Amino acid sequence: MVKYSAPAAIAGFLFLLFFSCTAPKNEIHLHDRHGLSYPLIREYTRGKSAPLLVLIDYHHDAGPLADGLVTSFNWAGTLLLEGSVSGILWVPGVSLPEHQKQQKAEWLASSLNRLPPGDSADILDRTGIYGWDELIRMKLKQPAAISIDLDFFTLNGIGDSSFIKQAAEWTALNNSGLVTVALSAAYQKDPGTAWKLLEEFIRVYPADRTAWFLEADGSDVYPESNEERKAWEQWTERQDVFQGLVYGFYPGETLWIKAPAAIRALLCAFNIQPGDDPAAAVLSFWKSPDLAALEKLYPPERIADLFRTAAAGIEDAWADRTAAYPDQAFASFGTAVRLTDGTGDRGCLALYSGVSDAEASVRYCAYEAALDPRYIPLLPDARETLDVELSFFGEWRDMAGPYDFRPGIDSLLVTGGGETAFLQAGAAADRMAEKEVFLRVLLRKAGISGSPEESGLAFKKAETLTFRRRLDLIE
Repeated sequence: MVKYSAPAAIAGFLFLLFFSCTAPKNEIHLHDRHGLSYPLIREYTRGKSAPLLVLIDYHHDAGPLADGLVTSFNWAGTLLLEGSVSGILWVPGVSLPEHQKQQKAEWLASSLNRLPPGDSADILDRTGIYGWDELIRMKLKQPAAISIDLDFFTLNGIGDSSFIKQAAEWTALNNSGLVTVALSAAYQKDPGTAWKLLEEFIRVYPADRTAWFLEADGSDVYPESNEERKAWEQWTERQDVFQGLVYGFYPGETLWIKAPAAIRALLCAFNIQPGDDPAAAVLSFWKSPDLAALEKLYPPERIADLFRTAAAGIEDAWADRTAAYPDQAFASFGTAVRLTDGTGDRGCLALYSGVSDAEASVRYCAYEAALDPRYIPLLPDARETLDVELSFFGEWRDMAGPYDFRPGIDSLLVTGGGETAFLQAGAAADRMAEKEVFLRVLLRKAGISGSPEESGLAFKKAETLTFRRRLDLIE
């Protein structure tokens, strides 16, 4: 059994007293997976004396490499072993008596049993375990990188706004230039609680000393572990809990594309900058006038009504009733209804533009999608497996080239050779498709041969709001 005592290497960085100091302006990098902190801290420490890593996290993130990959489960230990940080001050709980520190040390040791003995001993020797109540009395004697996982708050049952304010203020006063914050959606029990916690942290963090950055991680992402895979499955199976119209969880950059309006407004007010290319696309969407216009037309309560309208259209089809084609108007907005299940697409119809009566248009599109002759007929017993996806398009705009779009944000129209094809943004998010894959699907759908760069093809894009709900969960 590992006997825990505070490592001397960590204690040398600290002395215990209440702090009163000012700090320089620092960068805060926000992302979902905690492993995205690894390249940021590694680059931050390059050419510097290795700092201490203050890890405020329910998990130790110091496990062995999985197939040689740095992930959210091993990034902190990897930084330590490669010399990017000199030690880890791990804060997994609010108040930790000695027997609980011993339990945490044993958990850490058991997670390291697949490492070479020397590496395991090195991590154990240079990791100090402290409670939050000890941390807030510490002043760091040497530079530190601070990394916060919001699962620290939720898994420890912390929802008190004064506690969150205390965490933000301590972080601002003790950083030496870099703070990373991970939402860790896969470990959160409730989207509303997690997003509101992040909103509170952003709101109370001293804005005059902060430059915010976002890393969105891209669309081509895969589960890092069985835990994350199970979380993603749960988000899909329990859409009413995990993918609400205001607060929801989604894999990859879709999480940030669909971030709550309050989060987007706060971070845009703080002039948040992209930390990777996917974040640049996400932030351009957040700041788009088309998005603002669409959200004004389709607030959450109206979306809920339109889901009920779509369900009624599907029931019309199953009852052999007819559906009237909606009146068209000179309007730039459009809509689509797409039906999917575990096997793939089961029906779709889009009205690209001219939609002035959203209710009539959604009902008609749902009716026709349920009868789409391109697919095996849908029967009423599909209610428990059938997903209804609603898409609402902004103005269609010419593209500078076939790759001038953002997967998961822009829907596309392509025309050429007398054919027209449409693919909504939700299809890219559904398939986690990158640009090349999305374009191949679009051209194949239109029966258009050749490469996307081929002359004679005309591309248009429209920013899109996308919502999904399983039919039996629509109330």
